[in-house]
Amino acid sequence: MPFEAFLAKVRSAGFDGVEVAFPEDRGRCREMVSALEESGLVYVAQHWDTFTTDFAAHQKQYYRRLEQLADTRPLCINSHSGRDHFSLEENLILLEGADRLSEELGLPIYHETHRGRFNFACHITAAYIDAKPDLKLTADFSHWCCVAESLLQDQEVGLKKAIQRSFHVHCRVGHIQGSQVIDPSLPEYAQTLERHLQWWGDIAEAARARGQELLTFTAEFGPAPYMLPHPERAGPIANQWEQNVWIVDQLRRKLAQTETNHSLPTV
Repeated sequence: MPFEAFLAKVRSAGFDGVEVAFPEDRGRCREMVSALEESGLVYVAQHWDTFTTDFAAHQKQYYRRLEQLADTRPLCINSHSGRDHFSLEENLILLEGADRLSEELGLPIYHETHRGRFNFACHITAAYIDAKPDLKLTADFSHWCCVAESLLQDQEVGLKKAIQRSFHVHCRVGHIQGSQVIDPSLPEYAQTLERHLQWWGDIAEAARARGQELLTFTAEFGPAPYMLPHPERAGPIANQWEQNVWIVDQLRRKLAQTETNHSLPTV
């Protein structure tokens, strides 16, 4: 689907904005920004594509990519930062550098809780928060459920720390053997869905308590390999678009219950 058509679809579905993985081609980025501005949608830029295992090379590539994404003038940058196999000291160097860049650019940079990154697990992230109390996270706890093979019932202390430091949210429902349920509306996942909704509501309350003016949510049910293939025919097992529309409706209901009225769902 052409990008402009996608934006029109997003707008007609009642979303306020999008999260965009901009390409490295700056010319194409300018075209996409023009389309975004014309659509009237707000947007978050996503960094996910720095994987180099050599730390020195990784550091250079990471900052260069963040600088390029900043040129698109997003609300904020959501970043897959560091690597799970880098040391705490190395990952902290990357995070401090991102903070300096954020200050120079006048643009928030949030670090997504994601497998393969520095904050791949709840207990590990708690240690980073202890070492860096001003850490700013994008909360995607679906990954943590998969890593811990639980809904994190035994990690409430770490969860509370992460919730207090979450400034952007990815709304995907994970389960104890994967980071995306087949369909969040299935009754088999009712408890899992409620657990995630409670986390998102708690994050909204924490944001309001600290005076955050705008809290963004991205509905993030993804395609393959997050979405499983159908076992009997070609194609995915469920409709990705319908799941993202559905989860935003559930989120809005939850936030209405908590009387949080400054939240901005995005797709």
